[in-house]
Amino acid sequence: MACPLGMARMTLPCRASTCDHLQCFDADLYLKMNEKKPKWVCPVCNKAAYYEHLFLDGFYIQLLLSPKFKSIATNDIILNNDASWEPVEETTLGVSDSEDDEDPLTIKNPPP
Repeated sequence: MACPLGMARMTLPCRASTCDHLQCFDADLYLKMNEKKPKWVCPVCNKAAYYEHLFLDGFYIQLLLSPKFKSIATNDIILNNDASWEPVEETTLGVSDSEDDEDPLTIKNPPP
């Protein structure tokens, strides 16, 4: 749910009717960028995406406004065929404070 232009969470998800994909980009940022330097090219597929072809995506707007989505920290989701979704769980690598974890630098004796 991060905009491919600004890499921040979208506020107004849109796409062009000329595009074949479902991925959106943030309308506000896209319009501001084209106001300064008009290119009108979709940031997802590089097809022409003129102002008159843009539309706000109601599904993604509802998703962004949902309490479930507001409660997650990630912008990455998995969209299922039935229009349900789940957040992508982020895995982090690092040092654990748990004493149960095995020290990776410990030399192990082979079993007898």
